[in-house]
Amino acid sequence: MCARRELLARDGARGMPPSPDQPSSSQRSSWIIVLIAIAAAGSCGLVGLPVAIYFLRDYLIRGKVDETKESMRLLAAGIAECAAQSRAGRAPSLPPTAEPVPRALASVSGRRYQSGTLDWQSDAYQCAHFALRTPQTAQLQWIRSSDGEGYVRGILDLDGDMTPEVILEQVVKCSADQRCTLGEMSQKR
Repeated sequence: MCARRELLARDGARGMPPSPDQPSSSQRSSWIIVLIAIAAAGSCGLVGLPVAIYFLRDYLIRGKVDETKESMRLLAAGIAECAAQSRAGRAPSLPPTAEPVPRALASVSGRRYQSGTLDWQSDAYQCAHFALRTPQTAQLQWIRSSDGEGYVRGILDLDGDMTPEVILEQVVKCSADQRCTLGEMSQKR
């Protein structure tokens, strides 16, 4: 009988309400759900942050490349117009190779370069009526490969390690019939 009373006492204790110091099972479940949500958000952050950084970097790179392409198209179109008008009645002659702007790649390595009017004094840039008034992220240069052909080269070092990540070339071709056209722009990474 004594053993039975101990059993009843023990079982009866289970049926008693929990002390106010201990959380109820629903409170414990709520805390577990909150902890799981925090852990899930943290793991998403660990995965999501590098992905977000990658896409932001890619967006910025594409913007700088597109900006350089537009500048190169303007310079190439100016060179083509200059060559076509250079000798009326004769085959167009492209201007000679010009100095790169800026002269050193280090000036645009991982940063922008604000060129001045003195940077654009080469015959090719003057004939094309070309000068950038806004900061540039690429080194630009006109290179004449023959009397009837040349190209504008744009070199981008986006991370500042002195190694070009992107090299763009916009071809300009002139024919004997006074026509100069822009070829396709090539891109090397």
